[in-house]
Amino acid sequence: MNIEDLEQSLIIHRGLINYKYPENTIESFKETIKKGYTIELDVHLIKDNNIIVYHDDDFKRLCNSNLKLKNSTIDDINKLRINNKYKIPLFKDVLELVDGTVPLVIELKYDRFGHKLEKEIVKYLDNYKGKFCIKSFNPFIVRWFYKHRKNYLRGFLLTDNGKTKDYRLKFFSRNIFIKYTKANFLSCNANLIIKNKLNKYIYNYPIILWNVKNIDKYNKIKNKCNNIICEDINNFK
Repeated sequence: MNIEDLEQSLIIHRGLINYKYPENTIESFKETIKKGYTIELDVHLIKDNNIIVYHDDDFKRLCNSNLKLKNSTIDDINKLRINNKYKIPLFKDVLELVDGTVPLVIELKYDRFGHKLEKEIVKYLDNYKGKFCIKSFNPFIVRWFYKHRKNYLRGFLLTDNGKTKDYRLKFFSRNIFIKYTKANFLSCNANLIIKNKLNKYIYNYPIILWNVKNIDKYNKIKNKCNNIICEDINNFK
């Protein structure tokens, strides 16, 4: 995959979720595939080295469970349901579903296990025939792929440091880490463009903005970046 492949269609945040199905589910990805949009999704490594497609660090918001993700196993995951109905998918099952029909933008969440997530996910991606890229807020994850899978398209995530209270995001988004990662593109909070805070980060990198939820905001910034990760896609019709 190259940066031009990321410019071919809208990138949909965690699958089409605005009117029917919850985020990061097989059902939301099926809807995205039907529309031909690029899928953005999140992956975590759980305790038994399985990779799940899920955003949060715990299961409270979506599954009403106090189980911590870092302590979970596949047996635990199989008992949980998003919105009391939908299964949390394994990464390998999503790859099997998509099977190269649309590109994937894969966000690797914070790795507590010393690059285990990277080492496990390449076992699937090295043999995957479809187009994909990886990205992360963690510069050490992005740098790992530069060192070990330089052929992968790699993005480094930046957020609006004035907003976030998460010390990891503040730390990982510092200027110095952009060049350290050897990323191919930057994936930035759209507020960095809107508030004119992005100029000090650009360094001639391609820019993929996130997460835009309405057509007015989209039209305001669409010519200032290479592409935009969008949500609530009905607003764009």
